[in-house]
Amino acid sequence: MKALSRIIALALVAVMAMLCVGCNGDGGADTTPAATTPAATTPAVTTPADTTVDSGLTEYKVTVVDNEGAPVEGVMVQICFGGLCTPARTDASGVAVFKKAKDTYTVKFLSGVPAGYTCDAEEFAFGEATELTITLKKA
Repeated sequence: MKALSRIIALALVAVMAMLCVGCNGDGGADTTPAATTPAATTPAVTTPADTTVDSGLTEYKVTVVDNEGAPVEGVMVQICFGGLCTPARTDASGVAVFKKAKDTYTVKFLSGVPAGYTCDAEEFAFGEATELTITLKKA
């Protein structure tokens, strides 16, 4: 019985050593780069001529403002196509930017209309455009 316990212990040590070699001895630390907010690298003005980025993706820009034209920061919006949605939060300029394949997308609020505001619609369409402005009414 002692021999069997010793064999199992040695086998576990060997497996752990192989796992450590497989992760280059870094203890399994996640080396995936941290996600960045797309809006942080977006130019202030986007013209139709420069909406296609180097990767062949198109930049879709959603701007959320209140009924006085002031930007609304921190609104969670999502761009959707075929039942798949990608979320983003608006920055201090009220802008959320998505880099997606050229297609016909819709935009929705992730958790409904933000508190303190109302909106006439729940879903918005880009159509052929790559920029969309949503106006919220102060409640």
